[in-house]
Amino acid sequence: MSVGLAPLETRSLVDQAHQQLRTMIMGGQIAPREELRQELLAQKLGISRTPLREALNRLASEGLVELRPRRSAVVAELTRADAEADYEARRILEPAAARLASARRDPVALAALAAAARSAGEAGGDLTLQFEASRAFHHALAAAAGNRHLTRFVDELWSGRVAPYVHARQARLPDRLRRDREEHTEIARLVAAGDGEGAARAVEAHLEAALTALLAPTKA
Repeated sequence: MSVGLAPLETRSLVDQAHQQLRTMIMGGQIAPREELRQELLAQKLGISRTPLREALNRLASEGLVELRPRRSAVVAELTRADAEADYEARRILEPAAARLASARRDPVALAALAAAARSAGEAGGDLTLQFEASRAFHHALAAAAGNRHLTRFVDELWSGRVAPYVHARQARLPDRLRRDREEHTEIARLVAAGDGEGAARAVEAHLEAALTALLAPTKA
């Protein structure tokens, strides 16, 4: 039986294009509402339009890109309603995850949660690493609950259009970033101690403060 290499190459190009564009969107190099011109992007990436279109479709499914008629695409913009809906869902899911994780107290999951909390302190001033550490913490919290559906829901929320705005908030609000790290450490401590209600309240307060900071006007 012969093995075709072309599909693997195409998939690799899609993966690379998706990752590069996603990183640029989340890092702010491509701004919200900016048009993604396929011909220009394909030239800059050195690929054909076919893998580029698939990469854009993937970004659209993640909520980071809006596809328009005639193969046009723009970077998605986060509205206040989008942010509030995202955090409303997280305020339902993540405190529940904290309660379940506190009751379960799986040693491996607790170790992963503690490691994720520490990783933000080890990221230094690298905002991308700080963002990834924050996302890893919330993923670890959901995973510690021991429910794969809950983990998937939380991951989907963290992969959507709110992600680049959270990343940008960290750049303009370093004090909030420090508080995020402190709150993550406290949540991990409460979960490890088996204090489900305390952990759930800490998560709720953490998410409420994060939303307030996200929606705060940018100072000139």
